[in-house]
Parts: sequence; structure tokens; C-alpha cells
Amino acid sequence: MEFVTQVLMDQSNKYLLIFILFFVSCEKQVSVSDRDSLKSGQLDGELAQEDLLNKLILEKVLAVALPIEDLNWSDDGTPAIHNGEPYTGWIKQSVDPVFGVAYLNDGVDDGPFLLIHLNGKPLMSGAFSEGLKSGKWISWDEGGQVESEESWFKGEKLP
Repeated sequence: MEFVTQVLMDQSNKYLLIFILFFVSCEKQVSVSDRDSLKSGQLDGELAQEDLLNKLILEKVLAVALPIEDLNWSDDGTPAIHNGEPYTGWIKQSVDPVFGVAYLNDGVDDGPFLLIHLNGKPLMSGAFSEGLKSGKWISWDEGGQVESEESWFKGEKLP
């Protein structure tokens, strides 16, 4: 206790201590905020397909993603259902030979999409908008080399 009092009495140490405490508390708030916003869906619409190639972001997504087997899917194109409601959030598939994640909004693909080879390298990356392919789609071989790149708009492949 006497040591703490001495540190607090010394002005230069006092400011240093305040700075350290402030920095540490901000760092914790950012990491907690990132995790909470990912769970609540605030970051979901902001994540780009490239973000899923970041191992740390992918790990966070996988931690909150619902297994695809927990959804009720219909062949007629109606939204995927979970607990009686169209599902909004991350889904994951981890059954061989396919491993991947996607984002659904009201039971429809609407956001980043990533499939991964069994060796951990990306297989296919893209995004959906209201159930339709949108933006750049990239395919890789098992060695990590790009095989193809395509651009899509409202479900139609662009030249």
C-alpha cells in the first residue's frame, strides 16, 4: 500500500500510470466490443468476403456460427428456418468434404461466403446479395493458387 501511495504522489509516475490504465482498458473494450458485435450481428453486414480469409476473423465467425444441420431447409427456395423463424446469422458446414461459412439474412444467403479445402487453404470465396451471387468470386486450387475470378451482379455473371 505504501508503494502505491508513493507512485501516486510522484506526478510523472501518476500520469504514466493513468496512461497505462487507460490504454489497457481501451484494449479490453475493443476486443470485447468486437466479439459482442460479431455475436449481435453488427459486424455481419460490414464483413467482406476478404475478411473471412483473415484467420482471426474466421475463428470468431466459426465460434458464433450455427451448424448448417441445425437449420430446416426446403427445396422450394423458401428461407432457412431455425426455431420456427427465418434465420439471420452465420452458418457453418464442417462435414467432409466441404468446410465453410456463410451469412444468412432472414433465411437467405446475404453476405460473405467461404469454402475451405481440407488442407485449410481457401477453395472458393464470394458474396451473396438477397440469395444471388454478387461481386467478385474467386476459386483456388489445393495449393493456394487462384484458378478463376468471376464478377457477378444480381445473380448474373458479368463478362
